[in-house]
Amino acid sequence: MADKPSRRSIYSSADCENIAGEYDGSTESLDALVEKWASLRVGVTRRNLMQAARRGGYAPSSLRKPWGDPAEDEFLRTNWHRLPGDEIARALGRTFESVNLRRKRIGVTRYDGDELTIKTLEE
Repeated sequence: MADKPSRRSIYSSADCENIAGEYDGSTESLDALVEKWASLRVGVTRRNLMQAARRGGYAPSSLRKPWGDPAEDEFLRTNWHRLPGDEIARALGRTFESVNLRRKRIGVTRYDGDELTIKTLEE
């Protein structure tokens, strides 16, 4: 029976602070850290490097803007079929991914309702 890996950290506090100092939240910096630490330690993963960075004091620089303003939802409902998603995101001061996820959550579909679809043509 193989031994299970322990839950203790493979990085010391000094290592965590060093990792946090090099990590800026980008994929590129994480890839560089994986490359660096994989040569020094066995079992290095992206996840445990991100956890070590957090233990070392890394915190994301931007705070998330919560959805909750009914005017934003109404703007999204009104303009989703008129404007490109990137323009809506820019107008709301959000990312496209955030706007697209919110659109799905509030039930704004891809089609406005009066467009022809394959299903209606087959009927």
